[in-house]
Amino acid sequence: MFSYLRTLGSLPTDLGFRKVSSFINQTPQLPITDGLVGLYFLRNSQDLLKNYANAALPLIKIGNPALGPNYSFVNKGIYYDTGIIPGNNWSSMIITDVHAGGSRLDLSNYGDDGAGDSLGGSPGGPSPYTLYATATPTLKSAGTAVTNYAGFQIIGGVFGSAPALKRIDPATKLVETYPVNMTGAARATPPARTLRIGSHYLTSGGFAGNGKISLVALYNNKILSDAELAQNGQYLIDTWCPSMNLILS
Repeated sequence: MFSYLRTLGSLPTDLGFRKVSSFINQTPQLPITDGLVGLYFLRNSQDLLKNYANAALPLIKIGNPALGPNYSFVNKGIYYDTGIIPGNNWSSMIITDVHAGGSRLDLSNYGDDGAGDSLGGSPGGPSPYTLYATATPTLKSAGTAVTNYAGFQIIGGVFGSAPALKRIDPATKLVETYPVNMTGAARATPPARTLRIGSHYLTSGGFAGNGKISLVALYNNKILSDAELAQNGQYLIDTWCPSMNLILS
């Protein structure tokens, strides 16, 4: 004799959210794909190293980053190498815990030569989240205070003649812009080094804190407009983050 249980009421799919399992083993759909060369979801999954934008160029794992259900812990000694060397003009979007712990570079090819492009966090500093852009005569940066936000943020960076740090407000879905002051400086060609997720190329010094990163999207030879950042942000806020049980603040 057999019995079965019939489920009554609305299913998650009826409510507009896709199940987490529906994202596994298939390519997530960011609205903006022009120039997309790297797309990674760093979580405890068999697809941890998969590059959803280019399956032929997966991540290289250095050390043994600790993994959560929707993020990865990283630092100077345990990180991921994208194998991607950015050009003069490139963009990125990441979902990162801005207060994960200590001064760190979440995405960087900065080195001992004082050159490189980076996005990073420094919870104790005056600008707890900062973009660093290669320029002459000196490295230039822009930062935003995120002390009122505890947890994961959608952060963007555009690297070109007018570098800028971006943040997408999860409530309004509007793009906030923090431009680099380029007075007396000009954008320079970044070094021919691959971008690392959670680390950098400094042999000594700071930026050794812990990062907590969920998503990284890289665009090469492409400056994302605010409209394009907003389109990607809306997808992440409305679809991806709820499906992955990732809470934005």
